[in-house]
Amino acid sequence: MASSQVNKSASASASMKSIKPLKTINTGEIKCCDIKTNPEYGTKWSPITYIDDKQQLLLVAPNCTIKTCNTQDNKDKDNKDNKDKDNKNDKARPPQLFVGINDNQFKDEIKKLEAFIKNYSCHNSVKIFGEQFNEEEVNEMFKQTLLEHEKYGTAIGAKCSYGYNVISKTPAVEVPNDNTKWIDILTKSTKCDICFLIKQINVGVGKFSIGIEIKQINITEAPQANAEWMLFVITPDNYDPTKLIILLPEQHPKGGKFSKVQYDGKTTKFKIANANGRIFKNENPGQEPSYSISIRLDDPAMLELFKKVDVSIFNHLLSASKDFFGAKKTPKLLSAILKPVVSYNKADQDKIKKGEQPTYAPSIWIKLYNSVEKGFDNKLFDANKKTFINNDNIAEYINKNINLSVVEFYIRQIFSGPKGVSVSFVGNKLFINMEGNGEEPYDLDIGDDDIVNSVAKVAINSDEE
Repeated sequence: MASSQVNKSASASASMKSIKPLKTINTGEIKCCDIKTNPEYGTKWSPITYIDDKQQLLLVAPNCTIKTCNTQDNKDKDNKDNKDKDNKNDKARPPQLFVGINDNQFKDEIKKLEAFIKNYSCHNSVKIFGEQFNEEEVNEMFKQTLLEHEKYGTAIGAKCSYGYNVISKTPAVEVPNDNTKWIDILTKSTKCDICFLIKQINVGVGKFSIGIEIKQINITEAPQANAEWMLFVITPDNYDPTKLIILLPEQHPKGGKFSKVQYDGKTTKFKIANANGRIFKNENPGQEPSYSISIRLDDPAMLELFKKVDVSIFNHLLSASKDFFGAKKTPKLLSAILKPVVSYNKADQDKIKKGEQPTYAPSIWIKLYNSVEKGFDNKLFDANKKTFINNDNIAEYINKNINLSVVEFYIRQIFSGPKGVSVSFVGNKLFINMEGNGEEPYDLDIGDDDIVNSVAKVAINSDEE
């Protein structure tokens, strides 16, 4: 693959009259045109041009991080306000991105642009708003372009323009020929340089803002293991059983009870590297299929960690059994209903009962989020094919040996129902290499399918809520 890859439709927009994207704006060259009005929809805007009336104001934000990417295809499709006269509503609507802004110069340029727009609007308030406003009133009406997000830091939300382009600057990401599939590669944690079009001043009732769209996205780095996620991950070296807390149970609206699990006041998160496993599909009559992955704990340190987690959960439930189960439980009674985190396949369970050594290392089971609408929500990535796994291609991976370079997952809840008590692990991000180590058989039967199925169904319901 070449050093950069662009979809062929990018050339279609090359003939447009536009300037080279800027990193620095000269506000003296900005022109805000006369107010335009669409009386049918009650919208008003002032187009923005640069240098002369035919050139667009394009500004580059390097080193952005995609946080979310949502398609607008199904949003308010029956709402006439979302239709336009150019029949763009008949095409696939471009996605809307929410991205983290890391470049300080871009932040400064946006602040400079905002100051110019507010000053211009104040001096031309009668033309723009229909009445005179002073500086304080204009500042009050103005909506900030950059958001200071509690979780993401400085960020911006913008929709992509019709005819937007996606270019890959890294061999780790291939751009699909079908532009309706571009959303599949614009995923969380992807690094990119973004060219923004400063399009217009949007004028509403008692408010106004800068209208910004995305013209081009240059992907510079494929999504990696989430750095934010890794800040609080539990490892064999840092695990402290006193920090693991099980919250009091809550009644699940669809039956049973569930309890959240926290570690040091946060989500109980884990990461396994270079692991072997298999993905399984669980089909239930009248329901959408569910998916889970069994990860073999070949690493002695990781196996010891999850044995310790098993002990912590058991001891916590035992000491507070009356709160969780409504009656005091002895160790024997709790052992009878609590499914351990670490499990062997059925054949090895029989060997252990006979005093023999198991053939394979034990496994841990992790639920994989899936829905008809979102598929696997870009949580499964094939590192060899450089593509995300979705509902269309998941069959290639079912019940096959796979190697995983990274598995990020967390404890969603402990579920208690008529079939028993089980810990529900859910995958956050999995990086898959197709071929696993060895060709040994991998047994799905872990000895109590009823509990597994029951917990899987409840976990799916919980995700949908």
